[in-house]
Amino acid sequence: MPGDVRGFIQDCIPHVDAAELLLILTRDKGRAFSVRELTCELKHSDLSEAAVEKYLATFMECGLIAREHGTYRLAPVTPEYDDILTELGRLYNEQPVTLVRMIYAPKDDRLRAFADAFKIKK
Repeated sequence: MPGDVRGFIQDCIPHVDAAELLLILTRDKGRAFSVRELTCELKHSDLSEAAVEKYLATFMECGLIAREHGTYRLAPVTPEYDDILTELGRLYNEQPVTLVRMIYAPKDDRLRAFADAFKIKK
């Protein structure tokens, strides 16, 4: 898997619910959603509107979405994000365990090395 996808996931996707939220925005690229609509789209999740707003703020910081008149729509700042978002969707559908591991992997190599020190060796 390209490093840019892994880095993107670690930088911009803090939780599996955030990935699902971003995929909703990706699925309907031209549509602008309110926070309430996005919260309702996440049918199987019990995310609050505040949590959805937090993830949306992260996506705006990453240059993925735009806010207009209280609604949010996909608006990647670079064309490379199109390929990354396609790969995110593929991982979600075809390799969900890999995606979950990438999302929750330690973000810092020093933290990863520290965590690895406590693994039980056989």
